[in-house]
Amino acid sequence: MWKRQMELALGAKRKLRYVIGSVTKPPTSETEKFESWLACNSLVISWISQNVSDRIKKVIIYTETAQDIWEILKKR
Repeated sequence: MWKRQMELALGAKRKLRYVIGSVTKPPTSETEKFESWLACNSLVISWISQNVSDRIKKVIIYTETAQDIWEILKKR
């Protein structure tokens, strides 16, 4: 149920693609694209971390991408 709620929330904000992997991290040399990706990725990580228990948060908080966090959560 949690997964579905997150998918709906992320889809409503047009950010679901960050967790399913269809938006990939651009090279840092593409400054504008990279900064945009970084801001959106950070936002999605923030949303996810606010909706998990403190115990799970400790596991995922230093993970670099929302997609990697999503994969960790799927395994749990």
